[in-house]
Amino acid sequence: MSLRLASLLTLGYFAAGLASLVCAVLILLGDLSIGIALAATAIANLVAWLMTPWINDRMMRWFHRARFLAPEEAAAQPWWGLVQRIAAEHRITPPRFAVIDDANPAAFTYGSTAHRARIVFTRGLAETLAPREFEAVIAHELGHVVNRDFIVMAIASTALQMLYQIYAWAMRIARQMRKQPNRKGSPAGALVIIAAGAWILHWIGTYVLLQLSRVREYAADEF
Repeated sequence: MSLRLASLLTLGYFAAGLASLVCAVLILLGDLSIGIALAATAIANLVAWLMTPWINDRMMRWFHRARFLAPEEAAAQPWWGLVQRIAAEHRITPPRFAVIDDANPAAFTYGSTAHRARIVFTRGLAETLAPREFEAVIAHELGHVVNRDFIVMAIASTALQMLYQIYAWAMRIARQMRKQPNRKGSPAGALVIIAAGAWILHWIGTYVLLQLSRVREYAADEF
């Protein structure tokens, strides 16, 4: 499955599920409170996504004692030519690089957009791999940046949170309605069905999100 198709199918799945459930709830109750809750979730995740580079930079320094390479130090590295070539070819800003003083070989990337990315690697990775192998790892991480994985995964994760919110909210309202005596025309039963649908979509969505994550890892390998 191509990266673009997998991303579109995953995001389309979440969008269709969320839209159907929200419409059903609002039609039943004429209540906008769930809409406000979902909007608040979207805004909170948007702010968190935008602040990811700033937050993670500090976490890298505080918890992992990461050292960010100065521009001139990064430019002196043998793999910097590869970074510049890929950045120019795909019209992105070269990421900032950081090194963690740890013997375990590891590398990862984080950020919010293709122009605000960081790539972190350990001392163990640089010491263990041959130069061409190390460049392959850097290219893999650059693949995540070029493919905008930060954006796609943030959207899909937000949708997954919203599905659970709908489930929890619908179940809470249904329980409250059932406690009210002699309430005629109560949509409690329909709300339970909606809650069950949201829970099923959330359960399936968890695995869909994991599959999308794997597809994007394979795409970074291919890159």
